[in-house]
Amino acid sequence: MVPSRYNLILPDEPNPGEALIFNTLHGGLFVLEPDYRQSLEKLAAGADLDQADHERLAEMAGEGFVAPSPEAERDQVSHRLGLAAYGGGETLAAKVLTTMACNLACVYCFESRMERAPRLGAEDALRVVERLASRAGETGAAKIAVDFYGGEPLLNPEAIELVAGGLQAWCREHNRQFSCSLTTNGTLLTKAMVEHLRPLGLTAARVSLDGVAALHDARRPFRSRQGSPHAVIMANLAEVVDLVRVTATVTYSAPDLGVFADLLDDLAARGLLHRLAALQPGLEQQYLDGQGQACGGEACALDAGSAQLFLGMLEMLVDRGVNPRLDLLSATNCALCSESGPWLFAPDGGIHKCPMVMHQEHLRAGHLDQTVMEPIYYRLIAAEAWRRCLDGDCPYLPLCGAGLGCRVEALKKTGDILGWHCAREFQEAYLPGAMRLEYRIQELFGE
Repeated sequence: MVPSRYNLILPDEPNPGEALIFNTLHGGLFVLEPDYRQSLEKLAAGADLDQADHERLAEMAGEGFVAPSPEAERDQVSHRLGLAAYGGGETLAAKVLTTMACNLACVYCFESRMERAPRLGAEDALRVVERLASRAGETGAAKIAVDFYGGEPLLNPEAIELVAGGLQAWCREHNRQFSCSLTTNGTLLTKAMVEHLRPLGLTAARVSLDGVAALHDARRPFRSRQGSPHAVIMANLAEVVDLVRVTATVTYSAPDLGVFADLLDDLAARGLLHRLAALQPGLEQQYLDGQGQACGGEACALDAGSAQLFLGMLEMLVDRGVNPRLDLLSATNCALCSESGPWLFAPDGGIHKCPMVMHQEHLRAGHLDQTVMEPIYYRLIAAEAWRRCLDGDCPYLPLCGAGLGCRVEALKKTGDILGWHCAREFQEAYLPGAMRLEYRIQELFGE
């Protein structure tokens, strides 16, 4: 037996003399009592073990904190990342862009230069249904889950009706489950619209909300520059928050936690803070234009500063008695390198794996006109980027997933979608705080 190379230990947490232990391969987060820690240290040092040590180590082996051997653990992580790359799942997830058009002019929008073929037409909507139904049949998926995306998806509700209605009918006929959601700016998310779409399987909506009225309207104004999007969104949320699960996503670009605190106070005053299904912070990110040049936000989602800011915002939520409802310690599996990564159907018939590179035609995964996907689709999966770190000493490899981190970040930094990108700096800054916060969430909310 050997201690797992994927153990992370925080001493004197949550109490002096104790330790928090997390295993990045198996996912367990536990309080490590002093005698268990001592047995683990004796094993690492090659010291003599007594019967009590063996019993404790056997218990820890059951949770993955002790491995049979380095070779056996290498096989385990290879299997886990191989499943992430090639495995399926019981849910077939997809995104359908009903339009690239939008009624807002967000200052950081990475899709603002892609408003070609702005609407998904009826013929292509039905082809999306056929393609997803065929894929569900091939993979044996028990459920199809579609997120309608844009642009602003509610500018083309007819496409939503055709895709959701068609897939819902197919699922009923083939004894599968179907649900759909919206990623929307919230200005068109009226009670009438939600009530219209609920019979078609609508269960959730993600609404972008960047701050209190003045900040939100400055960052996300109407294209007409007339009226307050924030006022419209708040009125809509008050009417629909109890009809579907609403998650508010907050895009930030500067290390100012006061802005986030103001938003939380505003939502609480409106009676919305504890009625939202979740409130999740996100980072304004750079994207690559058609020439491969970085555009948009100047920050990187995978640096130490962003990690600390993200955790600080989540701490504010927990301080106010709000469960962030995020799995803070889960693996991040790049969709580009995963067979089960959601397909993203664009209005022009293109099939993509990541919205951040939709404007780069050479990275398009496929097209509705083609049965076989493009070579790059298979290359990104078969390259098995994760093998580069398999024999190293990095304890974070399982969290990088099949893509060995974000392939878009690799592309931005190296010019090669399969280039080297290491997120160790981010993980070292993020995981200790995430472990503490996850333990606190479990204690407060029982999750």
